[in-house]
Amino acid sequence: MYVGADDLDDRTLIERFKKTRDPVWFESLFMRYARDVYALCRKLIGDQALAEDLTQETFMRAYTRIEQFNERNPDSRFKAWLCVIARNLCFREYRRIKVREDYEKTVRQQGPHHSHNPQQLIVLLESELRKLDEEHQRAWLMFHVEGYSYAEIARALGCTTRRVESLLNTARERLEKLVI
Repeated sequence: MYVGADDLDDRTLIERFKKTRDPVWFESLFMRYARDVYALCRKLIGDQALAEDLTQETFMRAYTRIEQFNERNPDSRFKAWLCVIARNLCFREYRRIKVREDYEKTVRQQGPHHSHNPQQLIVLLESELRKLDEEHQRAWLMFHVEGYSYAEIARALGCTTRRVESLLNTARERLEKLVI
């Protein structure tokens, strides 16, 4: 670590990281905020190991998407941006867990003759995803795989959040047929 890096404010560390791509600048940010991000993930998810994984994923996303952080906005705070990333990842993970629990409950209720093994389900899901048009695919993947919020997806797709909601509902309806 560079001498005095810990004494620099977030804006300076971010500027230096963006300019040099030297991970030492980002490491200072990690050391400064890892405990707070972990505490948030632990509070939202409850599981220690999963909270640790989500903390690492939060910082990996911040590292690779640092250009998206808008430090020109005086209200922008790096810690707040990290917390939004962490929250979105936790909510995505919670949805994934909930979907798995709902699937397992459905299988138990319907009996084994209606169930698919996990590999079959993945093949069916990939096949059904390919049947969706590109806009529906992108919205579904950005939300369920990448953990983007409706607003982030809307910006990326150039549409309204209402349109994103409609895209996700349509995709969800088509994909639910696989489980039922």
